[in-house]
Amino acid sequence: MPRDYYEILGVNKDASIDEIKKEYRRLAMRYHPDKNPGNKEAEEKFKEISTAYAILSDPEKRAQYDRFGHSAFEQRSAGGAYTQVDPFDLFKSIFGGGGFGGSVFDDFLGGMGGGFRRSESIRGDDLRTSVTLDFDAAARGAEVNLKITRLETCGTCSGSGAKPGTSSVKCSTCDGHGQVRQTQQTFFGHFSTVETCSKCQGRGQVLKEPCPDCKGEGREEVKRNLDVKIPAGIEDESILRLRGEGDVGPRNGTPGDLHVVIRVRPHSIFEREGLNLICKVPVTYSQLVLGSEIEVPTLKKGAGGKTLKSKIKIPAGTDTNTIFRVKGYGLPDLHNPKRIGDLLVRVEIEIPSRISKREKELLVELQALKSESNVKVKGFFQKVSDLFGS
Repeated sequence: MPRDYYEILGVNKDASIDEIKKEYRRLAMRYHPDKNPGNKEAEEKFKEISTAYAILSDPEKRAQYDRFGHSAFEQRSAGGAYTQVDPFDLFKSIFGGGGFGGSVFDDFLGGMGGGFRRSESIRGDDLRTSVTLDFDAAARGAEVNLKITRLETCGTCSGSGAKPGTSSVKCSTCDGHGQVRQTQQTFFGHFSTVETCSKCQGRGQVLKEPCPDCKGEGREEVKRNLDVKIPAGIEDESILRLRGEGDVGPRNGTPGDLHVVIRVRPHSIFEREGLNLICKVPVTYSQLVLGSEIEVPTLKKGAGGKTLKSKIKIPAGTDTNTIFRVKGYGLPDLHNPKRIGDLLVRVEIEIPSRISKREKELLVELQALKSESNVKVKGFFQKVSDLFGS
């Protein structure tokens, strides 16, 4: 069942002519075939939008549509005046003859009521693959080799699809225009739309004899090895888009793109948080109480590829889970490599699972001393006593 014309344009049924025109302009610019080469879905939307606007922008047609719906424009036996409705002519009348830098209307052909043009070359499919990197490689950047299978231009016919020594001839169905006009008779006369020619797929030409190797497709399956540079700082599940590295379109069509999904293995020490690296470092109780200096690993490399370490001073009386920031030792920004995150070092007290008899004696003694001197602890229990009256 055809969609509601108001719904197609995204307007209310009481919308003004200006509102209808505004929405048509927005949608027509978005779905115009010249902005979406090879995209059949966009082409159909463009035609659908044009048909809806042609009806709703005409007060008489709109009134009939509001009263009878789509049935007002279904084929009938009654005659009537001829009315041309061509999506490209309509676009031209609204936006003027310039179009997208002239490319929209330069290929329009005369005859047959005008508004016919040859279709753009068909775009090939996008391809998708994935690569898994170590955390370090993703942080510093890497170069990987990808093995892919894609469709490339046929070496026998050079992409024409024709058997060597033969050529294409004008399509008899569309007379070389690449499009055919279909007409329906309605209450208001003949209502015409333009469709891509099904025989030549919009090319305006058909093959006398297809290439024996590619069967007229103009392309063949090829295995390739591609060297791909992975930028430093790339995140897990990021997608690299390599333009023109997908399947080539049929008969010298535009190539699609290759989408490379990046997967990053977890690191044994570091975690990522935006551009920052987080490193959890275990320390002893005495190191936090008395203060100390510790060395922490980084992802930076020094001379000979040796991993650099950073020294951090822990002040006396530091709490567990305190975070120390090492500036510039994080990850680079993909879009601005000069912007680099930090290394965040979280010190966590390490609780031993087993201790010696002497260590236990010292801890008991220390606990007794702390019970007498720890003002915070004594203050807490005093508040509990006051609260519950015990």
